[in-house]
Amino acid sequence: MKEISHSIYGSCNVQFSNEVSRLSGTALSLTVMFIAEAKLSLPGSSIILESLSFHIAAVLLRELKTTYPTAKSLNHNERRRIKDVINYMHEIYSMDCTIRQLAKIAGLSCYHFIRIFKSNTGKTPYEYLTDIRVEKAKQMLTDKRYTITDVCMECGFNNPSHFTRLFK
Repeated sequence: MKEISHSIYGSCNVQFSNEVSRLSGTALSLTVMFIAEAKLSLPGSSIILESLSFHIAAVLLRELKTTYPTAKSLNHNERRRIKDVINYMHEIYSMDCTIRQLAKIAGLSCYHFIRIFKSNTGKTPYEYLTDIRVEKAKQMLTDKRYTITDVCMECGFNNPSHFTRLFK
């Protein structure tokens, strides 16, 4: 699901709402096909099952209520602008940046940028940048050469206690 979410929305932090939803005929028929194929265990079944699982995941992301917008809620230009900002955030995660800088990259006012960013990602720019930093910290902590303080500073956290609290 994370892989499909990243392909569609540029983020793998999908969160579904806790609501009962009625699935479309497409989702139901794909699920029936998946179950039937899984029971058959014929040559090539693994390829078909993988393909169906990707298809089902994409349909669910489109149909179920998530933190992501529907395709109609953001125009192509706004999605591109937010994707540009997200790419920038991945490049500069270790440095401080302001909403004003990010909004300027997107070519939007600060207020409009925050609103569009949150509707696109489900998070504020600060929350999104913090998630990037924590993910980078996780990667660095697997390498025994770095101390926690090194990781904290390298990932853009200026205070080790703040870093520890966010990391937990």
